Parts: sequence; C-alpha cells; structure tokens
Amino acid sequence: MPQVTCSRCFAVFEAERGRPGLAPLCPACAARAPAAELPAAPSAGTGWRRVRRRRRRGLAVAGAALAGIAGVAAAALVLRGPGPEPAPQPTAVERRVAEWRLAGLVPTAPSHDPAAAAARAADGWAALAADEPRWAAGALRAFREAIALAPARSEGAIAGLATAFADGAGDEPDGAELRVAHELVRDALARAPGRADLLAASARLLLLAPGEANAREARALAERAVAAAARDGSARLALGLARLEGDPTGAARALEEAIAAVPDDRRLLTAAARARWAAGDAAAALAHADARLALDRDHAAALALRAEVELASERIAAGRATVARWESAAPGSPLPPLVLARVAYQREDDAPLARRLLEIALKRGPGAFTAARVLAHRAAVELALGDPAAAEAAVQDALRRVPASAPARFQAALLAFRAGSAAALRESAGVLGDRAGPVAEKLLAARSAELSGTEEEAQQAYLALAAAAPRDPAVLLATAGALARVRAPGLALDVARSALARDPAEARLRRAPTDFWEGPEPLAEAARRLEAIGRSEPAAAPTALAAAAACELLLGRTVAAERLARAAAAAAPQSATPAVLLAQVALDRGQPRAALPMAAAALELRPGAVAHAVRGRALEALGRGLAAEADARRAIEAGRDLVTPRLALGRLLARRDPAAARAALEEALRIDPGLAEARGALLALSRPVR
Repeated sequence: MPQVTCSRCFAVFEAERGRPGLAPLCPACAARAPAAELPAAPSAGTGWRRVRRRRRRGLAVAGAALAGIAGVAAAALVLRGPGPEPAPQPTAVERRVAEWRLAGLVPTAPSHDPAAAAARAADGWAALAADEPRWAAGALRAFREAIALAPARSEGAIAGLATAFADGAGDEPDGAELRVAHELVRDALARAPGRADLLAASARLLLLAPGEANAREARALAERAVAAAARDGSARLALGLARLEGDPTGAARALEEAIAAVPDDRRLLTAAARARWAAGDAAAALAHADARLALDRDHAAALALRAEVELASERIAAGRATVARWESAAPGSPLPPLVLARVAYQREDDAPLARRLLEIALKRGPGAFTAARVLAHRAAVELALGDPAAAEAAVQDALRRVPASAPARFQAALLAFRAGSAAALRESAGVLGDRAGPVAEKLLAARSAELSGTEEEAQQAYLALAAAAPRDPAVLLATAGALARVRAPGLALDVARSALARDPAEARLRRAPTDFWEGPEPLAEAARRLEAIGRSEPAAAPTALAAAAACELLLGRTVAAERLARAAAAAAPQSATPAVLLAQVALDRGQPRAALPMAAAALELRPGAVAHAVRGRALEALGRGLAAEADARRAIEAGRDLVTPRLALGRLLARRDPAAARAALEEALRIDPGLAEARGALLALSRPVR
C-alpha cells in the first residue's frame, strides 16, 4: 500500500488510496475526525451484499462461540463468588501528569491546590501574551504545574498548554507532542464543550498541520471561540490564523481589529505582520514587524519575517543586514544560516558557500524538522555540485529524522526519478502531496507516469504540467524537453511555441528562495533535446532551435543562445522570434545599443507585445525614458497578461508619477503574486531603502 502523511499529526502510515480530495488521517486522528472527513461507506451493490452475507455468517458463528465462552465464564463466577471491584482507569490528564512527574517536568510530590493552579495558569497566559520566545519554556512549565496542581479542574490550563505548544512549534511541531496535546484538549472539551479557550486551542493545534480540511475545521472552532469570548486574545489569534491560508487579506483585517480590541496581546501584532505578508502586502507586513520590533528590538520572529520580506522583495542588502540582527538576537538558531544558504545557491549560484552555511546550521543542533529541512537543502546543493551520492545520503538522513518532511520528500522524489525508481518516486510524491505547490505536484505526477505508466499517460501528464504554468517560459521549456524525452516531439514543439510566445525575461523574474528547488538541469536537458530535434527535422528547425536558444538564454549561456538563435533565423528568416532572442542576448551582455536594432527588426517582422517589451528595455538601458515608457504601454495594450512591461512602467514612472507607478506595479502583482521585483519597487515607493 502507498505511504501518505497524516494531515493532522504528520505521522507517515500506509493506506489505500482515499476518496479524491479527502485529507489523509492516520488511525489515531481518524478516531477524532468529524464525520464529514471520514471515508464514505461502500455503496450497497451486489458485491457489498455478498460481503455483508459473509459477514452475517461469520458473526453467527462468532456469536455461538462467544455464547459458549460466556456460559463457561458465568459458571466459573458463580462457583468463585464476587471478586474485588476493578480499579478505575486513569484519565488522560492523570496519565500525562504521571508521565511528567517521572520525567521531572512537575514536582514529584502530588499536591492539590486549586488556588495555586489558577495563579500558575495566569502566569502562563501572561507569558504567552508577551510574545517573548525566552518566556515560552516558562509558559509551558507554568501550565504543566497548573494541571498537576488541579487535574480535575484543569480545562483552562490545558488550553494554555496547547496554545503555548502551538505558539512555540514554529516549523517543527513534534508529532508525539502534537498527539498528546490533541488528546488533552479533546478530553477537556468533553468535560467543557463550550469553553472559548479550549475551542481556540483546538483550532491552533489543527493549524499546525496545514491542509484545507484542517483549516476549515479550525476556522469553525475559532469562530465559536470568538463568539463566546470576543476579547480573548487567543481566540482572536486563532481566528486570524485559521483564515490565513484561504483569505490572507481577511485574516490581516481580523488580526488588526483584534490588535485594537486586545492591545496587550503582542502575538496579534506578529501574526498581523505574517498575514499581510501572506496577502502580498510587503509594506504593511514590514510596518507591523517594525511596530513589534519597537516593543522588543530583538524579537526573533519579527526579525525573521522582516528578513524574509526583504529577501523576497529584491532588497538583498537590507535582508542580509536584518539576518545579521536576527543572528545577534538568536545566536544559537540554525535558521539564519539556513536562510542565507538558500540565497547563496538559488540566487547567487554559490553552492560552496551554501554548503558551508548549511554545515553551520547543522552544528547548531536544530530540532528534527529544521534538521530535515537543512539536510534537504544540502541534498539540492550536493546535486548542484555534481555529487548525487552525497545528495542521497543527505536525503536519507533527513527522512530518518522526519519521514514526512516536505523539503526532504521533494528532494527524495527528484533523486528517485534520476535513479528510475518508480516505487520510491510514488512513495515520496504521495507523502509530499500538494505541500510544494500545484506545479511541483504536477511535475512529480508526470515523472511518476513516465516511469510507471504508458507513454500516452506520461504525455498527458506533462501537458497538464504545462497547463499549470502557462505564463512561465522556464516551466514550459523544461516541459517541452520532457515531452521530447517521452517520444512526443510534436507535443514538445507545441509547448515550445507557447514558451516562445512569452517574453523571455518573464522566466527570469526574481522569486523568493524556496524549500523546493531543482536547479537548472531540466532546462539544460531541454536545450539538448530541442536542438537535436531542430538539427534532425528541417520542418521543425525554426521552433526547436529557437526554443533551445531560449533555454540557453535562461541558463545564462549567451554564446550558445546566440548560436542557436542565429540558426533559427537562418531556418526561418521571416520569424520575429530569433530577433527577439538576439536582442535579449545583447541586453544580457550589457549591450543595449546592439539590442535596439534587433528589437526594431523583430517589430518590423511582427509587431507584438514581446518585441515592444524588449525594445522598451533597450531604450530604458540607454536612458531614453519617454521612448521606453511608450514601448511599455504598447506592450501592455498588446499583451494584457504580460508583467514585464508593467514592471518597466513602474520603474520609469517612479519619480515622475508615483501613483501611476504604484498602479502598474500592483497590477503586475495581481497577475503574478510572486514577483519579487514588483514588491521591491512598491517598497521603494512606500519608504526609503535602508
């Protein structure tokens, strides 16, 4: 049976394929899932009736046997007489308190003091509201002691314990501790089903395992909590976080309203910053982070968010400075070097530096989840450095620590494809699910079909991948290469034409460093395969050679790109595409004067959005702002979903007409929310660069 990840506690378990769209639940979590999330019963068809008849016959036989056993047992009891009453089973709370005593987490001598319990719980809630990482351990200790002092009246302390666990879990919620927290909260809710703090705590625990079903249930619980206690900071926080995945703007508004209603709970400010960032509003996210830092200059979570926003907004120098502050505030944290390692190898092509930074992160003793994440990045770096054996060792180390680690499973799937292991690829893709995003999910599905399905199934899966990223020339070109690999040259050329219809600069727009990175290999393979088609099939040469040139251009290999673009121009002298590619090659080499006539030639052959966008970039580089602006506007008119001319227009208008510049940049972000350059330009309009 395939392996999947529990959508609540991250446990990896074997399961038959579930109903499409049904979030997988391990047996422990299925016992407490709402009925709507459980698999539907089989239909009552003929086959099911046969099963039921067999089951009835089996039950009849079992019933007769049990009756005989019961008779013997009854006779024995009559002869022996009544025995002692069985000892009552300890409650879930009592079991946990006993475990804590054995582990030294609470005083070993039992005592019952409800007043002291209430005081310790109040200490814990105050520590949570202060939103200070250095107090997190103290909050957990206070709630454990409160539970131990009054187990029978521990509902509020249990809510605090679960909330403190959720607040401190970050990227690495321990699966065993998560299950314990779920158990305690479930037990407390059975005793007090309407308590706002318990409802909010249950919502927070669900949100530790991202997923649509969890978010939906968490939101319902949080709404009930807020309805019961509108001024409870934890309830308002839970509601905002529950809305974060599906409605980040609404989540931000809800959290900002909560800040006004509960100003003493600093967690709301940190969460509002995260929500504004999730909504793509970098300026508002930084404003909230700065407000949080004004209260605590070395607040690690606010510094981490500020660094993330800056690095994902093309403000690399500012981001590095913030990471340095973060490092000073949390000198033992493995996260700052991990963040810098991602920038080093994904943005700056410096894999050796990334390897050194990842080694520093590992030496800092990260928890299991962070260690698995670091090792997954090390696998990607080792592959980039040409050492697949070291990459495999890093992935296996990561999976030993956290079998469900999403970054590690992604790298494991990539390595499985390289090795031709269909079973290993299916296993990792099943555990990963959609956690790496829809494009990555379709990529792994297509590769799985290539290894274990028919050629037609693989071809259709790769076409689905292309359909998932219609505006990204890099994905389209890599997919064209994959289609060529599965013996579908006609389909490969169709997808290549879609890529060539886009602005080649679209594939090079800066995006935030990610935990799911494959590197340049798919484009490099696509360049080889497309060139081979172009050389062997004269009719396909114009498209295939131009697409190979675009691959080489995106890889930064301008000599090969120029050679292939000129070959494509020779095969189709009336095509504008080779001229566009040659103009972009000249721009990449810092030669805008050479690019200008090539872009003009492309416009003469076929006026269109892409040629106007490229000529506009050449004019901008030459300092001819008004002419560049005119070309950008023509490109926008001709290609409504093209983002590169909107970025250019935002840059050109920034000083002369900031309002119009902002409108152009916001429209670019609406079309493609991942544009780092647009976010950075908007930040520059909102505030001076530090």
